[in-house]
Amino acid sequence: MRKRLAKVKENDPSLPLLKFVERVNEIAERYLAPGPPRDARVTSEFSERTVRHYQAKEIIDPPEKEGKEARYRYRHILQAVLTRVMLADGFRVPLIREMLAGKTDAEYEEFLEMGPFAAKKMAREQAGGCGPGELSSAWVRLMVAPGIEIHVERGVRPPGTPEEAMELQEKLSLALRGEFQRRRARRRRHSVEE
Repeated sequence: MRKRLAKVKENDPSLPLLKFVERVNEIAERYLAPGPPRDARVTSEFSERTVRHYQAKEIIDPPEKEGKEARYRYRHILQAVLTRVMLADGFRVPLIREMLAGKTDAEYEEFLEMGPFAAKKMAREQAGGCGPGELSSAWVRLMVAPGIEIHVERGVRPPGTPEEAMELQEKLSLALRGEFQRRRARRRRHSVEE
């Protein structure tokens, strides 16, 4: 384990959110691959908001409470640093959550020490051959437009004829149209109720 991380572990801090964010960013810099993140949506640093976001995604454990104040410890630092490093290496949130779920501090330390390439290889093996952009061994995630993605079962056969392809296209179109109509109707109901 690197000296800086060993020192943090030895001291097992109890940090308020702002100090926690500073510490995570400081430590993560030592583990990030050189150059810009593989995913342009990844910010260069964590913020208080980012930490809360990944707590909501159940990747970073909820903080401990000391009175009314939230406190973050060594385990939280490991989770946040790993999340930041994995995001920068192109991992998607579902895979990060799956890989980090139920792990011990020692396993988190191992992930950090093995580096991004070994972690990606292990992730593929753990997920049955999936890459960082995929959901699991059974599904592939396709981004269609901002906010719209399609999940395709890995073993599904593509349409065999132009007619089957048109039928599938029509089903997708009807499903999207139906969802958007439900959303418009919901919005109208809410505006009438207000």
